[in-house]
Amino acid sequence: MMTELTVSICLVLFMFFVFIHVFRKLFVQYTFMNKYKTYLELLKYYSEESFQVIYKDQIVGFSINGQTIQGDELETAKRNYTKLCFELMGPNNEAALIKFFGKRENLITNMLIYFQKKCDDDGIMKLLNEQELVKGENSNG
Repeated sequence: MMTELTVSICLVLFMFFVFIHVFRKLFVQYTFMNKYKTYLELLKYYSEESFQVIYKDQIVGFSINGQTIQGDELETAKRNYTKLCFELMGPNNEAALIKFFGKRENLITNMLIYFQKKCDDDGIMKLLNEQELVKGENSNG
């Protein structure tokens, strides 16, 4: 009788711990998924703010001249952009985003993808190219 009671108690405790472990995992996953949008909005905010500063300081001159930033200038702008992002977000947000992305390198990769996309979507450069096309069509026809 005592052995059966001990086994039953051990079995109930084991089931309880398994349940707690599974519930905890699901809860963490649920919480993480709910914060997904918040993390991405946070990253987008700091990325946009940093890009605006770097764009005005280092990229707009190339755009006005109808050039794309390349080579060493591009690498310097990327480094400055990444550094500024981390400075603006502060250590707590940086730690949260690193935890979200898994590694600092993954976070930096996502930041640089955003930076490159914004450079490629340069409005001044597109406007100048359109004006050049219009000038070319007017001179031809």
